[in-house]
Amino acid sequence: MFKVFSVVALFLMVSFFSLAFGQQYSVQIIGQPISIAQAINEQDVAAGYTFSGHYCSRATVWFPDGQFQELPVDFSEVFDIDNNNLAVGQVGDQAFAWQLGGAFEILPLLVNNDLGSPIGQRAYAVDNGIAVGHAGYSVGGSVFYRAVLWQKVGGAWQATELPPLPGHNQSIAYGISGAMAVGRSQLGPVIVPVKWNITTGQATQLIPAMGFSCGQAKAIDCARVVGESFNSSLEEANITLWILNQGVNISRNDKGTYRFALVQDISGNTVVGRAYDNLGYSFGAIWNGPRYLFNNLNGLTIQSPGIVRFANGINSSGKICGAIEVEGEIMACVLIPSQLAPPATRNLVATWGSIKK
Repeated sequence: MFKVFSVVALFLMVSFFSLAFGQQYSVQIIGQPISIAQAINEQDVAAGYTFSGHYCSRATVWFPDGQFQELPVDFSEVFDIDNNNLAVGQVGDQAFAWQLGGAFEILPLLVNNDLGSPIGQRAYAVDNGIAVGHAGYSVGGSVFYRAVLWQKVGGAWQATELPPLPGHNQSIAYGISGAMAVGRSQLGPVIVPVKWNITTGQATQLIPAMGFSCGQAKAIDCARVVGESFNSSLEEANITLWILNQGVNISRNDKGTYRFALVQDISGNTVVGRAYDNLGYSFGAIWNGPRYLFNNLNGLTIQSPGIVRFANGINSSGKICGAIEVEGEIMACVLIPSQLAPPATRNLVATWGSIKK
């Protein structure tokens, strides 16, 4: 009698904490082993990469009807996809744009008058057909980065530099929303979060959280920017939210019992990323609500078939994309808020989609 009561009490307690501290999610596996979804748009199209039979990555998109499309180009991966189904990423050492149902294009190089031609480029984010990322330059045995904005002018892609702050010599752009891009500006070990007006190219520093001298902005959703504040190491980072139209920031050193945490994306009052334990294993993480409270997503899933290792993207309906580990295999997945999931999807089977021609 006591054992039964204990089990029931434990179940009720776990349920209480799941409901009290975060939305519950069902897990839908969308990819084959090995695959990771890195972004999801408002049409619920997820994008990332799959390792092909040649043991190299290939850019992949997964559609909500269960089908998927793999780019037949080795060493490619998608980092973001916009609401017009334009995916951007990297293939080898080149940045690309891939319009689903249309063209795959290598993005032009950003030639810098002082640094020369880049040795590599990467497109991290895209919004409404405009992409941002970085170009890398080899100078005197060191690599320097400059943020890049790509957009079509007269039907052809053009590359424009998003400059670092005055006195700095490096910049990287990680996110874009509307007329604003975000990222980092750097001089030596000093790294600070910045925003750019993409029309003028002007960079403005965002202030790191109190007690920190460095930081970087990782993602933007309208006027909300999220990133990390730190001093000498990302392992000492505070999750930081900047609300641009209010001129304030919210800092959260909230990572539970984990060694450190990094953010990946934001939608409204919800931030997703991952937390790392002392052994270096990652777990999908979420910060939500007005105070952006931390939760390990694995404590919020319903009958999950495995361990959610990555939470990389989120859309406005609250669907989160990433990857789950099931019996040692990493597979792309989407976490669906319980109020959106039909009852039948809560008892999950690891099924994969069919290829989309």
